[in-house]
Amino acid sequence: MNRKQRRAERKLGRTVMQGVSPGIEQVFANAVRCHQAGQLNEAERLYRQILAVVPHHADSLHLLGAVAYQVGRHDLAVDMISKAIAINAKSAEYHSSLSLALMAQGKLDEAIACYRSALALKPDFVEAHNNLGTLLSDQGKLDEAVAQYKRALTLKPDFAEAHNNLGKAFKDQGKPEEAVACYRRALSLRPNYAEAHNNFGNALKDQGKLDEAIACYRRALALKPNYATTRNNLGNALKDQGSLDEAVACYRGALDLKPNYAEAHFNLGIVLNDQGKLDEAVAQYQCALALKPGLAEAHNNLGNAFKDQGKLNEAIACYRSAFALKPDFAEAHNNLGTLLTDQGKLDEAVVQYQSALALKPNYAEAHLNLGTALQGLGHVADAEASYRRALEIDPEDTLGARLLLASLGLERMPMRASEAYLNKLYIKRSHSWDSEQTYYFGHQLVAEALKKLPHKSKKLDILDAGCGTGLVGALVRDSANKLDGVDISSAMLVKAREKKIYDHTYQDDLLSFMLGNFNCYDAITCAATLIHFGDLTPVFHAAASCLRDDGLFVFSLFANDSEHNNQEVIVSQNSSLAMGGCFAHSAAYVSRLAEDADFSVDILESRIHEYQKNIIPIMGLVVALRRRLVVS
Repeated sequence: MNRKQRRAERKLGRTVMQGVSPGIEQVFANAVRCHQAGQLNEAERLYRQILAVVPHHADSLHLLGAVAYQVGRHDLAVDMISKAIAINAKSAEYHSSLSLALMAQGKLDEAIACYRSALALKPDFVEAHNNLGTLLSDQGKLDEAVAQYKRALTLKPDFAEAHNNLGKAFKDQGKPEEAVACYRRALSLRPNYAEAHNNFGNALKDQGKLDEAIACYRRALALKPNYATTRNNLGNALKDQGSLDEAVACYRGALDLKPNYAEAHFNLGIVLNDQGKLDEAVAQYQCALALKPGLAEAHNNLGNAFKDQGKLNEAIACYRSAFALKPDFAEAHNNLGTLLTDQGKLDEAVVQYQSALALKPNYAEAHLNLGTALQGLGHVADAEASYRRALEIDPEDTLGARLLLASLGLERMPMRASEAYLNKLYIKRSHSWDSEQTYYFGHQLVAEALKKLPHKSKKLDILDAGCGTGLVGALVRDSANKLDGVDISSAMLVKAREKKIYDHTYQDDLLSFMLGNFNCYDAITCAATLIHFGDLTPVFHAAASCLRDDGLFVFSLFANDSEHNNQEVIVSQNSSLAMGGCFAHSAAYVSRLAEDADFSVDILESRIHEYQKNIIPIMGLVVALRRRLVVS
């Protein structure tokens, strides 16, 4: 029972008894005193003692119902309070209490009717206006809820709970600034109001103010350590911040307090999935669904996890369950489409993407995916239209549509994948990159090539360009006098710094960094990074300027077999790699650029770079270039 309900019941207990004996009046006063002190068993005994003598004692019936409500016996509460109303239908307090009991039974329409009856009898009943607002808000009737909260605040401007509840309604209406103002007012009235700190955090999170939101959640937990909802919300904010281990701890803390908290199981599943812990993620999604079978989002996410595990039939069943439960679930249609695309069922995939777009016309990812399916079917004009629509919706090209248009010869090939796309890609990859390396060899190939080659220095000053999470760094640390890492992705660098491999790490564009560090390094390593560059000319020249004489530039690329392609550089012909922002380069192209940039070629080999879907080999080029000695 919350504070406002207890206050309302104390008010209900202040009853002037008329027409009863002084003995009964004293017993009633004692019962009310026990009730207010939380001695519910004794209060119930005394109320029943009165009713044994005066069966139609309305106040005792009413307060006996209140006791029943407090201990969770809601059927008895409704019965007792209804009997009190039958005796005295003009008591606004009775109608208000019946509303609480009916609400606990899930009978929201009946509860709303009771509050309206209470307010018809007592228009200035502040608590009833506030509680009616909460019920209307729960039903999605936000405009009506706002009106009730505002009426309560007109009657009682310092009513902190009503300010808090009005803030929640404004948040649900998509009015974040108004919501924030309400929470600030609630907290100015009650600085230790844990629920308002929690809700304030939610509003700040929606505005993208994660640090401030996290501070609010931590304040709420300092005031109310067993607040499972806030632990879950703090987990969500930490997840969005990229602090996944802390997020996991928050969700597990919420579940320790509330084991049947379906949403916390679901959110924990999301983070475990992002960390590449698919079996654990599946278990959490299944727990969420056991508790809340109608949670469409959990069906969808379980489908994604099953898909990543290769359990395609199970994944399809999950997606279909998701949009059966939530017919407007565009994301589930899109996800089913991507699975069908992977299976080569392009006609069926097109149907799913079109269903997603019928529900969500500005869904850029579905437009892009529809384009890839149409391209696979040979419908180039339709594919172009889909890619261009994706670009129109997403002008920063976070999905890589320009690269796909270039693959069709419909756009000039960009020099590199868009920065916005790569940032988005590597935020996602940072969470699970290290756990997905069983079928990826780029870091090993680069490290092995570096160690094969002689150099005048026994220990090298090494720059790991595009260092990611530090996979190459871990393998070459023992060869380094100094090891620095540079990467454009802050999310990847967080993981690299945790390993404490590098002497220094820098968040920067690798081209800019190399150009700004003239003659500083004996070796530059670069695994699975130049795959995102089409034109390698500026990269080669930047690397040459950054290296000392006899310096080594060791990197990996995806291979473009020049015997079967007229172009030296192409957007990868593998659709998954193309959607991953990847180019393929020919060996002849590398040799030509090396010569122009004053490099000699020490190694240029075709090797398996990785396996797609753990089965299909993807060929790469392992390249080691040596900076020629400058003759003065």
